[in-house]
Formats: sequence, structure tokens, C-alpha cells
Amino acid sequence: MPETAEQLSTLLEQAKKKQWAALEAAWLERVAEPVADAAFFGALAQALIKFHEEPRLEEMVSLHAAAHIDAGRPLDAVRIIRAVLKVKGELNGLAPALIRALEAAYGDRPSTAGCLRAAGLTEPASLGKALGLFELMMMTVEGSVFRHKTWGLGIVVAQDLAARTATVQFGGTRRQTFNFPGIREFLERIPPSHILAEITRNPEGVRERAQRDPVSVVRQAVENLGRRVKQSDLKSMFVPAVFTPAQWSRWWTAAKDRLRLDPMMEVGLGAHGEIALRETPRSAADDVLARLREATTPHARQQAVREAIRFAKSGALASG
Repeated sequence: MPETAEQLSTLLEQAKKKQWAALEAAWLERVAEPVADAAFFGALAQALIKFHEEPRLEEMVSLHAAAHIDAGRPLDAVRIIRAVLKVKGELNGLAPALIRALEAAYGDRPSTAGCLRAAGLTEPASLGKALGLFELMMMTVEGSVFRHKTWGLGIVVAQDLAARTATVQFGGTRRQTFNFPGIREFLERIPPSHILAEITRNPEGVRERAQRDPVSVVRQAVENLGRRVKQSDLKSMFVPAVFTPAQWSRWWTAAKDRLRLDPMMEVGLGAHGEIALRETPRSAADDVLARLREATTPHARQQAVREAIRFAKSGALASG
């Protein structure tokens, strides 16, 4: 079961009072359910380092990191080690546990072994700095997507681990090489699962999926953008990267009817309406009736009626 605040507080008090025997006994009892609270590990590191107990700290953290890895949670192991290294980056005795965790988490990626060596994790001067460099190298492998304030979205087309640079292609014309400090300063990383990353990497694949299952594509986009997005902003994501303006108009007209049948999707009226994920489900018929009730101006009522008639003619209300 997850650790409680009281249990963690007791462990910290034992560390602060140098009750080493009690702390080690309690720590061993926790191995079957290892601690995962990163903030706790930061506080524990501060307490033990104050008393120059770095070897004890490394042993304790390595023990629980190994338990997380064995339980199939290597990223939890990385998280707790990172928290400790933020307190003191030169705890190099944690290197074996950290490398094992990173290999378990990212071993299926062809770039992992090279990044481990190039970042210096195998022979670190500062394990904390080496971990930060490794994570940056893994974020800038070929195919990674970033956004520049002026040049927009770009994809990494080359990475030089020795020179610690990455070359990013922005659109069809601009190609720019950044050193790692420049990447941190000038670029915003787009997570691989984000719809913008998918559009940048494979617009044809997104177009095919959007034609086949428009609801899942729009839902993904709305989730990525904070659960609510203007239709105009949604359009700018897909035009011209995925659709031409004419293709978008045809696709969006059909997609809206499909979206309204999803009880968790809210589709606003008009070109400036918003698309949102609901907190609670609502049927298509209830949605139409609610729009009619909520319309407070003649224009809004007229728009709601037109939309209801068009939606009814499409047959969607009967199926919803």
C-alpha cells in the first residue's frame, strides 16, 4: 500500500535524530512496498548529508530503487534517484542503480546505450549532471519534435552526441543546428504523444486516421490543448499540414456530427464555437435541447434552430 505522511515523517525523524538502527530496520521493512515519494527522498538526502552519511544514503536509495525496478516501475526508480541528486549531484555511488533503471525504462530504444555512454553515466564526475545530459540527449534523438517561437514546429533530423548538438528541420526550407544549451533556451519540446508531434512527424498518417476515426483525433487534440479549444485554433493545427482548406471544410462538417454523438464531447455553434471535453456525459438529443434553452438572443436562437434542423436531417439525432 502507498506510504502515509505519518510513516514518512517517522522515517525522517529517525534520520534527523541519527537513530540509524531504527531507520535501517524500518527501511528494510519497506522494501516489499518501496517508497515512491520524490519529495521525501529529497528531504531524506538533506538529513543524511547533513551528518555526512552519503554512503548510507546511497545504499538506502539503491535498495528501494532496485525494488521499484524489480516491480516493473523503473521510472519510479529514476524519479527518486533524481530527487536525491538534486540535493547533491556527486552521489556517484547511485550510478549502478540509475543505469539499471534507465536501461529498464528505455532499453527498447536504439539510442539508449549510446546516450548512456556519451552522457558519462558509466564514469560520472557528477551523476546529477550526467543524468541531466542523458535526458536531454534522449529528448533530442532523431524524430523528436520541438517548437521555436519564430520558426514554429520542427523535427530533429540529425544528432551529434560527441558535439552535443541536434539539427532541426523547420518546414521545408529552414534547417538549424543547436547546441544543447541552445535547445534549452530557444526550443520547447513537444511530447511524442502530442497531436502536434504526430502531425509534424507523419501528417499523412494523421490524415488517414482522421478520415477513419475523426472523434479519436479531435479528442486527442482537445486533451493535448487543455480540454477546451476554439474551432479556429483546431483548424490552424490541421491546415495546411494535414488538410487543404477545402479538405478541412468537408472533413470538419462531417466530423462535427460524429463528435456530437460522443456524450463526452461538447461542440460549440458557429465558426468561433469551442470544442471541449465534458466532465459528465450528455446525449446528442439532450445537447440540442440544451442549446435551444440556453439561447438568449434572437441570433443565438436562430443559430441553434438551424443547427438542430441540420443535425436532425443528417439522421444523427435518431442514432444518438
